Amino acid sequence: MSLPLRTGQRLSLVNPTSGLKKPSRIVGMRRSTDSGFLVAFEFDTPTPKFWPISFPPEDWQLEQG
Repeated sequence: MSLPLRTGQRLSLVNPTSGLKKPSRIVGMRRSTDSGFLVAFEFDTPTPKFWPISFPPEDWQLEQG
């Protein structure tokens, strides 16, 4: 993101693929190495299907090595 924002600032996130729009708020931010900003946010309500991410099953384990 190229604009500085404030912690606590409200915003709406839109998934461009699905069109789903959800309210959220900024919980943290810091400058990026490319002169932009990295922004951490949290949705107002749980939104597990906002991005179509498949999480591994509970019994899945990482290989050590």
